[in-house]
Amino acid sequence: MWTTLLLDDDPADRDAIRRAMPETEHRLIEADDLDDFLDRLTRERVELAIISLAAVSEDTAPRVQRALLRTPDTKILALAALDKGDGLTTLLKAESLRAHHLLATPIDPQQFLSILQVLFPLPTNQD
Repeated sequence: MWTTLLLDDDPADRDAIRRAMPETEHRLIEADDLDDFLDRLTRERVELAIISLAAVSEDTAPRVQRALLRTPDTKILALAALDKGDGLTTLLKAESLRAHHLLATPIDPQQFLSILQVLFPLPTNQD
């Protein structure tokens, strides 16, 4: 079992992730806000950090980047409404956070599970 830390203020996105989680061996922790997210990231062993890019402003980005650099083994999934704003800016913001994947919102649970399978592949029997 591994731990997933989630920061997203959209109830529909949180619900989609919550519904998909029972199908996986993840423990889901939902952060209340950015400060709670950063605190939990440093206090708990987190294998997957899911963060909405909307929660990261130009002012808070350096704090988030520093926290994520201190946890190099944590995989990062960035969430973004790709139909809003500049796509290149969104990609650059996700890259600045070392995001392994970028998932468009609203979240499709099947796409979310597909990303989890890429990030955490199941072992295969090799005879």
